[in-house]
Amino acid sequence: MRYLLIGLLVLAGLGLPAQDALNAQLRSAVKSPMLGAAIQFVVGVLVLGALALILQPQLGHLCGSSLSVVAALGPHLMPPPPGRPVQHRRRLPRLGPRQTPQ
Repeated sequence: MRYLLIGLLVLAGLGLPAQDALNAQLRSAVKSPMLGAAIQFVVGVLVLGALALILQPQLGHLCGSSLSVVAALGPHLMPPPPGRPVQHRRRLPRLGPRQTPQ
């Protein structure tokens, strides 16, 4: 077991330069480091989600419900596009008389 873990650590270490090279190519292809990171994140989530659904079918309900929550709340949690001012929420009116410190 110990040698298996050491082997996995070595393989992970060997994969880091390859990951760095792929990141650089993706960044230059899309001309934006943020877009490259977003693409890489989405692809990773899709691959890991597919593996989880194949290996653990009972997780399908959990993944489906989390997808529904993200689809419903996503537009409300996104920041405004660049160049558009942030709209602040209105405060709720006070229900009682205003209390001033004396």
